[in-house]
Amino acid sequence: MPMETIGQDYIEVEAYLSEMLKALDRHGLGPDNLCFVDDFPNAPNAVSRVGKIEKKITFRRRITKEDKALAIEALKEKFASDVKALDDDWAFVKHSLLHKVCGIIYRYQNDYECIKWAFYQLRF
Repeated sequence: MPMETIGQDYIEVEAYLSEMLKALDRHGLGPDNLCFVDDFPNAPNAVSRVGKIEKKITFRRRITKEDKALAIEALKEKFASDVKALDDDWAFVKHSLLHKVCGIIYRYQNDYECIKWAFYQLRF
C-alpha cells in the first residue's frame, strides 16, 4: 500500500488502485465498475460519484486535503464517533468507495444507511 506523503496537499487516489480493486472484488464488483476523472464540473468538492444503474463508481484522481476535510466535516454530525478512522488517507478513500459500493449492491438503501454500512465494512 502506498505510504502517505507528509506535507502533500492531496491524495493520489489511483495509487490505491490495487487495494480498491480488492475491495470491489469482495463485493462482487471489478475494474469495469471503477473509473477516474480529473474533476466533477457540477460538484467541485465531490470526491466520488456513483451511477447505481450503470454500476459505475467514479473517483477524482486527486482529492485535496481541503475536500477531504469538507467530506469528513459533513459526516461528523451523524457519525461523530466514527470519523476519526478517516484521518488515514487510505481509510478515507476506502470508506468513500464502500459507500458507493453500497449504493450499487443495495440500490434502494438510503445514503445514511450506506455511510453506516461503509463504516462497518472498513473493519474488514
